[in-house]
Amino acid sequence: MVLFRVFSLLITFSVFISADITIYRPRTLKDSIVQRYDKNSIPISIANFGNPPYGRKIIGKVYLPNEGERLGCLPFTNLTVHQPEEFQASFLIVEIGRCPNTLKVKHAQEIGVNCVIIANSMDGDINEHVLSDDGVGTDVNIPSALITKSDGHDIINEIISGEIVEIGLEFSMRKSYLHVELGLWMSSDNLKILDFVSELYDTINEVDFSLVTFSPNYVHWRCSVCADNNFTSPVDNCLSGGRYCAADPDGLGPLTGKSIVAEDLRQKCLWMTSEAKGSHKVWFKYMSLFRKRCISSFTEECSKKIINEIGMDYKDIDKCIKDSTEGGKNVTMDDNSILRQERRKWKHSGVQFYPAIVINNQTYMGNWDSKDVLDAICSAFEETPQSCFDNGYGSDWPENQYMVSMTTLIMILLGFFCLLIFALLYYRLRARSQMKQEMRRQINQAVTQYFALQDINTS
Repeated sequence: MVLFRVFSLLITFSVFISADITIYRPRTLKDSIVQRYDKNSIPISIANFGNPPYGRKIIGKVYLPNEGERLGCLPFTNLTVHQPEEFQASFLIVEIGRCPNTLKVKHAQEIGVNCVIIANSMDGDINEHVLSDDGVGTDVNIPSALITKSDGHDIINEIISGEIVEIGLEFSMRKSYLHVELGLWMSSDNLKILDFVSELYDTINEVDFSLVTFSPNYVHWRCSVCADNNFTSPVDNCLSGGRYCAADPDGLGPLTGKSIVAEDLRQKCLWMTSEAKGSHKVWFKYMSLFRKRCISSFTEECSKKIINEIGMDYKDIDKCIKDSTEGGKNVTMDDNSILRQERRKWKHSGVQFYPAIVINNQTYMGNWDSKDVLDAICSAFEETPQSCFDNGYGSDWPENQYMVSMTTLIMILLGFFCLLIFALLYYRLRARSQMKQEMRRQINQAVTQYFALQDINTS
């Protein structure tokens, strides 16, 4: 039986995936970047769509579209991306604006580009900007990244002047030795997170996640007007007098934000109760069934049926809700310790949007596919567990010869040098053996000639 060990996440600060663009040539661009950042690399913000190859580094040439296609809003018709050499990738730089970024990247993907760099229209801290998915990012399979206006112009100007720009981009996760922390920031009405959790449930039935620490967390907002009134009146879209609110999911329909927050609280209590009993996977099973049966109603009755069906006792969930309600009676008006803790964790998490996946306190960027997320989790281990390889981690790497992990590259180089040293030693031994054989042959010839001459002289 697959083990899935889970611990509560500490209140920590989450950052985006660490990545920089390293400049290899030309020299003038390297000097310009060093002068700007005191290092030979450009800070970037990775898009939260596409499929970043976590744990690997891509190196290659940067291409620039013709002036009329530089925004990338239309399919590229006058740009040819040459097949790169081994361990090389093709980058394309475009400018931001006029159309969705996902469309720009999709057009680049269609002509065989491996990664897209988007030059922003302003400078400043690039991590304050996020390339978001506009809803069609599932069609994008290549990574993309945002850089500042100045960095973009420097690269573009070098290419225009006729220089070849070669860069490297590594997609690294913060490493962990013992276990990887996986957290979700979510709301129970978000279909994207519900679909992902259903996929993740199927994944954990196949993969040994015993080294993964998982925690679901829920995001709510506070009614400022209610706070001014000291949370003394009930609010349709909120619990606890306006302390914890969610947007109305169906406008004039029967559902309210209060229904969403109440379901969030039930799900959190289910998680906490199942964790205490050591049956963590029932939460995933519940979420999968909730997506199919209750997404249109959000009623307590629908939730109760599923909880009892999966082998849990709804009385335990109800007790958790009442115990967390200060006073234990009025969930609508009284403060709730669980929701208060969730709000506190959210404020200190550093996550800038939700739904969000956080791995080792870094916000995951990329497609919300369980396989892609699993690859990111596996790349976050200091030493990749065998179970990752057993379930396909890295199995698609050989299909893309332009991507190589730094560990693999080092091993290849070490193997090459070992082979070279062995070849040199073998050559020396072989040469020495051949020299001995040649000397013996020459001596034998000399001796033979001597005896032959002696024989002639004697005759």
